[in-house]
Amino acid sequence: NWSREEIAMSKYNYQAVCHFVPYEKQSELSTVNMVLEKRPFDQREFIVRARYGMYVVTSGSGCYATKNAEYKLKEGDVFFVMPDSFFSYYSDAPEGWSFAYVTFMGTGAKKLLERAGVSCENPVVRGCNLIKGEFLQAIDRISANKNGCELISLSALLSAFGYMLAEKDAEEDKPLDVKKEHVDRLIKFVNENYNNEKLTLSYIGEALSLNPNYLSRLFKDVMGINFSSYLTTIRVQRACTLMEQGITSIKNVASLVGFSDALYFSKTFKEQMGITPKEHIKNIDIKKKLAPIDMKNWCNNFYV
Repeated sequence: NWSREEIAMSKYNYQAVCHFVPYEKQSELSTVNMVLEKRPFDQREFIVRARYGMYVVTSGSGCYATKNAEYKLKEGDVFFVMPDSFFSYYSDAPEGWSFAYVTFMGTGAKKLLERAGVSCENPVVRGCNLIKGEFLQAIDRISANKNGCELISLSALLSAFGYMLAEKDAEEDKPLDVKKEHVDRLIKFVNENYNNEKLTLSYIGEALSLNPNYLSRLFKDVMGINFSSYLTTIRVQRACTLMEQGITSIKNVASLVGFSDALYFSKTFKEQMGITPKEHIKNIDIKKKLAPIDMKNWCNNFYV
């Protein structure tokens, strides 16, 4: 009972260790298969899957991409695949990489992800070597004896979420001054890197050695707004400054403040400012023409 995607994958992944587990209908949470990809092929084109997936990098490094962002991954990092969401992945080193994963489904899956702070916007959790060990041990046990494989794979999945929730609680229990220090570091990093198109909480979390899901919650608690809203505000403010300094190419302004798409920049700018970038530039020109004349300098132009 293999799906088309699994049949297609089997053509390439001859080194994969794949175990299917019995599916219980109407289960609150059940695993579908547990896999160790020793040399996964590069999936550079976006694909979609029907089930949730939790993947942990077991060796090497690579990249995981969604429609929202691209994430560089190393050993111990975990990434999640959401149902009906586009994603791709590939190794970024000649020696390749490997990862273990479990696919799962059920009414309780979404609740678990929400508790752990995982979403389409935050699909990566850094440095989870405990989860790596849990998955590899589960696959070894199933390979040795498939009896109870559905319980072993489900136990590994729940243990992984348990590790994530424990880490989340530990981060949230930190003193207020430590939390403020983390937010200050984040804001400083944004102010210095707002022009980077790939600037995301995952990118920042990796640079600052902090969990991006924790940063997302912390930023909202301390600043009162979502990180994405803050970043957009900073970029639009910087765009206004560039326009006032005489840069009138919308495409250039967009690129200088971290937007790869000038049309999307214009749409975002209008949502923030109420007018388009072209209208804003026109208003700047009008204000300059209507500015009070410096009579001393004006006279000096004639009496040299």
